[in-house]
Amino acid sequence: MQGMQIIFMGTNGWYSSDTGLTPSILIGSHDAHIVLDAGEGISRLDRYIKGISKDVFILISHLHLDHISGLHTLSKFKFTGKVTIIAKEGARDILKKFISPPFTTAIEGLPYPLEIREIREGKEIIPPLKIEAALMPHPDPSLTYRLNIDGKVITYATDTAKNSRIPELARGSEILITECSYLPGEENPSWQHMNPESAAWIAREAGAKRLILTHFDALRYRSWEDRSKALAAAKEIFENTEIAYDGMIIEV
Repeated sequence: MQGMQIIFMGTNGWYSSDTGLTPSILIGSHDAHIVLDAGEGISRLDRYIKGISKDVFILISHLHLDHISGLHTLSKFKFTGKVTIIAKEGARDILKKFISPPFTTAIEGLPYPLEIREIREGKEIIPPLKIEAALMPHPDPSLTYRLNIDGKVITYATDTAKNSRIPELARGSEILITECSYLPGEENPSWQHMNPESAAWIAREAGAKRLILTHFDALRYRSWEDRSKALAAAKEIFENTEIAYDGMIIEV
């Protein structure tokens, strides 16, 4: 990869289907490879970073299975740098159990060093990453990440509902990536997710330059046509909206 690219390796929410794998996004920067969530899409990671020795950082939003199920494929990768999994407080022990027998190869058996680090809400520097994180409402509270990468701000907000804290965190983002689990007009306060209008409102309030919708609920969004309807609804509020698909690459 040359320059900074964002590659959408999995764009479904809940479960994988013909429309895509569960969520995982690769950001290729000058100094590191940053992976946002580890659904089944992370299994495609070695398509894009073959033979590159940069360190890999895997940022986990929360512990629902569609965001961590791809960790069982870690043993197939031949990374030459270090891998660091970053997650919220209290997640380390759960992830250690998940990356171990009988579920998969143990961390100690991987062909590269791997560390799991917990982060708190607020600003943190994990060289070369500059991260600001905030926990958002969800049945398992989900971290929204603001990343300063190569002088550009990328914000990732998934598995939560519209609220005023997200645009505050995402202020001035070059790229805002949000989930779009619910259909246009759909809401469910007891199981917090976004519809396209909510995502577009956040982008507008944040003053973001581009909005990318991903994490489309596999049951609700069964086709590209369904995703296109979400795009139309979002564009009525925030024109510079795009919908992600598996294999989509954008230059930043």
